[in-house]
Amino acid sequence: MKFYWIDALSEYEQTITAGVLKVFDTVYRPYAAENGFEFEYLDAAKIIPVSAGRDMLLYEGRNVLDDEASVFISYANANPQMEKILESITRMAYASKTWTIANRAGKGIFIDKDKLTGISIARQCGVPTIPTVLIPSGKSSRALAGDIESVLGHYPYIVKPKEMLAGIGIVKVESTESFKSLLDIIGQSSKDYIAQVFIKDICDYRVYTDRGRVIACLQRQPMPGNYLASISRTGKGSSVAAPDPIARLSEKIARELDCDYLCVDWLSSGDKFWFSEIESGGGFSALPPEEKSKVARAFFFSNSKKRPQ
Repeated sequence: MKFYWIDALSEYEQTITAGVLKVFDTVYRPYAAENGFEFEYLDAAKIIPVSAGRDMLLYEGRNVLDDEASVFISYANANPQMEKILESITRMAYASKTWTIANRAGKGIFIDKDKLTGISIARQCGVPTIPTVLIPSGKSSRALAGDIESVLGHYPYIVKPKEMLAGIGIVKVESTESFKSLLDIIGQSSKDYIAQVFIKDICDYRVYTDRGRVIACLQRQPMPGNYLASISRTGKGSSVAAPDPIARLSEKIARELDCDYLCVDWLSSGDKFWFSEIESGGGFSALPPEEKSKVARAFFFSNSKKRPQ
């Protein structure tokens, strides 16, 4: 059976693209084969959606919708126009009788790509969250600094894209002057951004769940002098047991969203912790072999009709 990962990685900086493709070759492809799937990356820029008598997704001369497949479709992209293409591909995949969308929750698809929505869902589950503001784009963005400051309080802040991956576009802001300058830039952007209170001396936890149960946990630490814990950037990770409150609340979020496979990310400082975000395609390459195999199995069989009982 096929497992297609659909994205447009060429829209990202070259080293990010090369790194992801290397992980596909060295980790995802062999673990997919271990679970009976033939893994293939499909470049969304080469896919042609067609409706002519029937729906088709043409890729390098073949209609990939003819294949029985599980698919992971990355919704967020650095190029807003490419996001529109990915939306069209997703709608056709959703209606397909041959494809199963791996990153589909019982309450919708791609809810993990909107960080603000994830925070709202977590808060409704009684989970500690960080004060967060959506920054409206447009020429008046700078004028909103005072209103945002009244919510977030003292600097520093973290400003990041509302829908993005791998720590891309995250900025630490130390003052009103710097914030207003950043708002000038955001005001001209086609992307939505959020601002949050910055929490110092943090580590983070990525909790992996399968059908509402924790199966692994990765603790990630920023490099000294840095504030990004993402391993794809500068962070370092180690496999640990998820702290009890974090494990319990991760399972609550996964059940609320009715997800097969879901990663729940947390920020932690001392004995305090806060929800960070949810991720339906959270990477598992940094886990040790036993945990990696378990998580890979959960990922590839997410929502699959072929999942063993």
